[in-house]
Amino acid sequence: MARAPADRCHAGYLVLFLMGVAALLPWNVFITADGYFGQRLAGTPVATSFLTYFSMAFNLTALGVLTLNTVCFRSYLPRPSVKITVALVGIALVVFLSTVLVKTPSIQGMVFFNMTMTSIVVASICAAYLQEGLFELTATFPERYTQAIMTGQSLAGFLVSLSAFCIAYLHLNPTTFQMAWYVGDDATESAFSYFLTAFVTIALAMLAFAAFLKSPVARFYMAPPSNGVVASLESLLEDAPKGKVTLNPAKVLWRVRSYAISVVLAFFLSLAVFPVLTSAVVSSSSNKTFRALFTPLTFVLFNAGDLFGRIVAGVGPHLLSGRGLVLLSLLRLGFLPLLGLCRLQATTPTHVVLDHDAYPLVLIFLCAFSNGLVVSLAMMQSAHSVAPHQRALTGALMFFCLTFGLTLGALASFLTHAWLVPSS
Repeated sequence: MARAPADRCHAGYLVLFLMGVAALLPWNVFITADGYFGQRLAGTPVATSFLTYFSMAFNLTALGVLTLNTVCFRSYLPRPSVKITVALVGIALVVFLSTVLVKTPSIQGMVFFNMTMTSIVVASICAAYLQEGLFELTATFPERYTQAIMTGQSLAGFLVSLSAFCIAYLHLNPTTFQMAWYVGDDATESAFSYFLTAFVTIALAMLAFAAFLKSPVARFYMAPPSNGVVASLESLLEDAPKGKVTLNPAKVLWRVRSYAISVVLAFFLSLAVFPVLTSAVVSSSSNKTFRALFTPLTFVLFNAGDLFGRIVAGVGPHLLSGRGLVLLSLLRLGFLPLLGLCRLQATTPTHVVLDHDAYPLVLIFLCAFSNGLVVSLAMMQSAHSVAPHQRALTGALMFFCLTFGLTLGALASFLTHAWLVPSS
């Protein structure tokens, strides 16, 4: 039996971690630069609801692409490495054009909105192929490589939200650091920094992935069956179903149904509350600075909780079984009414039950932590609960379920927004 080569200095893990960062970094930049988009869209019919439209465009597009891939085009698609490379180039172009658009203030109103929506749709198509390719690729790798992608995706959101928090703080306290001038003096400069950083990160990811494809680890796990990879995977069959297997997508999906349901429920709840509901929570503190930083703080806490949950999943990849993941996903639905009992912009004091600031902050962190834990465990375990030749398809199907959950959550966020702003 061939022995897998050592991943020296965890280089392969780190490259896939960076790929995870690159996969969702553009989307995280779009939603974190809400102050910038709010300025550019002021006075338009979408001035208070553009984040919901962004979310719907991104997730519905991804779902449509993956549905067509699963139903019609799977046999015509290129190998995962090609999909990943082409998608990275597409994302880099979208981010670069978005960076240029920040410095084009003459474009305003609905023209700017339509251009942004087009950029989001194109970014969504590329991100869908990128992530599908990544999960197909790592389905034949050990579980930790899937966890690397999941954690990288979460780190992207955390870093963007943390930078937004720091910039907001520096704007409130411009004399705190001598270099505070570097962050700019308004939301436009902040957005320019976000998009430029995203472009550089994606460019680095492209170079790193090209080097990764030539590494011994990648060549070993990506090798065709004739090159001996089947022999190396036989040791992993102990936890795989016995008997005849099939590449019928419906049958493979049924085999991993617990993991699929968990992922759908997890992202449905998360998108239903974040960011539309969490950003509507307001502080009851008398401290003016804390009140101003409260919304950026909720973004940091949500992304930190999600990142921590994915890290914990990497430490204990078998903490919960399939049924346990479904149960936890169902219990998470309780976060929606609990957050609704906090102090919200659209409520009167008589509606507030959880009035102390600690309540929403703890709830937001726990909601995100459980999301990261459930999703990572489900994605890691699903590919290794089937036979080796089914794993690439399983990775693609699980990503389809992930996107389906995001889309359902985005649809639910419209209802959440309508509840918060009934007159809109």
